[in-house]
Amino acid sequence: MKSRAHLLVAILLLAGASVAGAQSPGRQTANRAVHDLNFSEQEEHRLGADVSTRLRERYGVVQDAAVHRYVTLVGSVVAAGSARADLPWTFIVLDTEGVNAFSAPGGFVHITRGALALIGNESELAGVLAHEVGHVMARHTIRMIQKTRVEGGLANAATRGAFLEQVGKRLYAVTLASPFDRSDEMEADHIGVALANHAGYAPAGVGGFLAKLAERNAATLERSGMFASHADTRVRLDRLASEIRKYNFEATAAGQARYAAAITYTPIAIDAVRAGAPGSANPDRDARGGSNQAAVVVTVTAAEIAEFRRGLSWRP
Repeated sequence: MKSRAHLLVAILLLAGASVAGAQSPGRQTANRAVHDLNFSEQEEHRLGADVSTRLRERYGVVQDAAVHRYVTLVGSVVAAGSARADLPWTFIVLDTEGVNAFSAPGGFVHITRGALALIGNESELAGVLAHEVGHVMARHTIRMIQKTRVEGGLANAATRGAFLEQVGKRLYAVTLASPFDRSDEMEADHIGVALANHAGYAPAGVGGFLAKLAERNAATLERSGMFASHADTRVRLDRLASEIRKYNFEATAAGQARYAAAITYTPIAIDAVRAGAPGSANPDRDARGGSNQAAVVVTVTAAEIAEFRRGLSWRP
């Protein structure tokens, strides 16, 4: 089963390989180097750190090291099975009631306090984090910049550093607006369900969360938060179930008790979410955030990750 899961992830990664950004003919060599839309891994990490800083400034950070440690352990177990396991993965809990999750290049994954409240067990958390890991793994935000050839003010940058700073600002804006198209979301779903199963989690966990999220958001006129760009929920759930059957994903760990012990937030109805701006049509995205932006730094070792994974009731 391990080889089957790895095969699926490898196929999906190849299918989502980054597209090189062609440069305008006649541009000088120096300008091509400055404005090149291909980014090294180090540059991706810099861009992701910039986006992450802006998300922390927007929503604040939950100042609870135990919560961050738990989310980091779950995320690390999932990311360890990805084709980009060597990235310096960073998992951040944003201090807002809005239900949302964001990924940024270079291994930055964010989940909100509101999402943790709605999630019911560890397999659902693993599924959500694995979905965001899938976006990073397939470089979806980088590919979006390359495919749409976002230029505008970026062309005015005189140095590579200034160009990266402007790209970071643009990436933050599109990340907040949930830019991924249907194919990107489906690809992240496929990668995520394979990663969750490979880690030992019931692969249907993310589907259970999506179903609860759809019920919560049923009365909203505009797709909110994590639904802002996601494909129709029923279509996604059917596709996820098909993937699970097709690849015989059989992991069963739910982690109900461990999740309940670590996460004690109470879910907030979408019409009760405090908006940062009155009359918002997207309350989860526009939810009010906390005032403390300081990063909560936790470090987990390979041995701790392995021990945490042994705590699952089923392992491949």
